[in-house]
Amino acid sequence: MGRATWFDADGTKRGGWTDEEDQKLVAYINEYGIGDWRFLPRKAGLQRCGKSCRLRWLNYLRPGVKKGKFTPEEEEAIINFQSILGNRWAAIAQQMPGRSDNDIKNHWNSCLKKRLERNGIDQMTHQPIINLAVKIPSFNIDCGNSSSSTDQEHLVGSENANHY
Repeated sequence: MGRATWFDADGTKRGGWTDEEDQKLVAYINEYGIGDWRFLPRKAGLQRCGKSCRLRWLNYLRPGVKKGKFTPEEEEAIINFQSILGNRWAAIAQQMPGRSDNDIKNHWNSCLKKRLERNGIDQMTHQPIINLAVKIPSFNIDCGNSSSSTDQEHLVGSENANHY
């Protein structure tokens, strides 16, 4: 069920979160609110870094975070916002309450971008991909050893054809 958990040399826990850790983080934030993320883990009794706690809260534990599949309406909104805002996932997430920027970015990169390309739409411009296959005429031009020495002399065009 996820990655193995281990400890860094400084005692910081890495890897998957346990239910107990989730409960400690939620209880601390419910009681004291969000403060300085660097000091929150120690105050909450967690052996995690502040960044890990912040991301866990914002992407998984925060009230109102939608989990699960994106609706077709949400997917259409992501495609439209991405065409206007580009890869500014935080700005797109502000337009979609309940979805985190990380969740939207992951869904775009793993699913929507590929779907657009499969349907012949450029994922950068959101315009149809036009394949202009340019046919280059094939000329039978000998550029190697197949031409005779008289031809080479003719090409050089001087009395001393072998003198360079």
